[in-house]
Amino acid sequence: MIIYSSNALAFRESVDNNQITVQIEEAFIKGMGKKPNQGEVRAWNNSMQFMEKIIRNSKVADDCGILIEYNKNIYIILMSRGMKGCYVYCRDQELMNYLCSRANSN
Repeated sequence: MIIYSSNALAFRESVDNNQITVQIEEAFIKGMGKKPNQGEVRAWNNSMQFMEKIIRNSKVADDCGILIEYNKNIYIILMSRGMKGCYVYCRDQELMNYLCSRANSN
């Protein structure tokens, strides 16, 4: 389930204005029909703060797409139309190994 979709500039602004977790929580409630537990909300907030720093420090283009999907755990996929391809940032080692194995299988 997609719970956030925008560009890097809007994502950074949402984090700076402390709105990103509110936006994610609202989308979660709309999609799941229930409120997330507070531990999950805190985890989202911490993760989004971390991801915002990565996006800002790596100078991701303002128009780069940001997509957040909820699938038991939350993952971020950065979609870029740049010549270098698509970059996926991942903090979970098991997920990173899985994604790498899928990317190298073609």
